[in-house]
Amino acid sequence: MKGQSSKKDFPTIIKKEDKKHIAASFQRCAFEDLIKKSIRAFRDFDLKAMYFGGGVTNNQMLKEMFEKENLDINLFWPKKDLSLDNGAMIAGLGYHKFKKEFKSD
Repeated sequence: MKGQSSKKDFPTIIKKEDKKHIAASFQRCAFEDLIKKSIRAFRDFDLKAMYFGGGVTNNQMLKEMFEKENLDINLFWPKKDLSLDNGAMIAGLGYHKFKKEFKSD
């Protein structure tokens, strides 16, 4: 359509160098919220332990932030090979579906 511009016509608003800082800030904020809510649950329900699962449990910063709280509760982290993220599997499935159907959403 003549006279209309697309997203690719506009310069990137966020500089490439700043993207990693934004991502790190988001991660820290998300983890702080998770820890705050976990602490509230520990107190409200008199919990004795917390068991972690999923790919995010491989994140060293998350572990360090929980440890820094010096909580009087047992924290159980899975072994690295038992807490893999399935994002690659989902992407692989999407690739094969796209090749088969030649369409995407």
